[in-house]
Amino acid sequence: MSDTIASTVLLIHPDPTTRAELTGMLRAASFSVRAAHAGTGIFEAVHEEPPHCLILPAGMTSGAGKSLLNEMKEDSLFGHLPAIVLVEPDERDGMDWSRVHADDYVVLPVSASELAARVRLSIARAQRDINANPLTGLPGNITIMREAERRLREKRDFALAYLDVDNFKSFRGCLQSVV
Repeated sequence: MSDTIASTVLLIHPDPTTRAELTGMLRAASFSVRAAHAGTGIFEAVHEEPPHCLILPAGMTSGAGKSLLNEMKEDSLFGHLPAIVLVEPDERDGMDWSRVHADDYVVLPVSASELAARVRLSIARAQRDINANPLTGLPGNITIMREAERRLREKRDFALAYLDVDNFKSFRGCLQSVV
């Protein structure tokens, strides 16, 4: 997370009161929040303006919500996007968490501090997971893309060179023995 640009959370919830309450908590914790009703077009919204974290109710982990999470977790660009499920107290024990593609969950009602902490931890965990290319240890595609986007938003001059070497794995062992 950058110190100057707030992390964006896409909050999906069908209840306007809950959506407003959670939006207020997240904004008070310095997150940029895009709130949406649990309708169609959510996957398209993620593609148009990728958030840093997705929050949705447990009720959406079946049907449309499940397909949204499955699509995102299978997508090469958005598979890293952390998803947090909002769970009612009576839902927690009945959930088969091995079938839910969420990265974390919070039990409602949730305190503002716990919600903010869970979002920050989920974002940090996702950034650690994608921050380095497993072959080279260098920043990965998403990290490079986000940095370029940040610099473009700040309207700063910068140079960018990107090299993608085919069949690099065969050279990895040679490079490690030289170093």
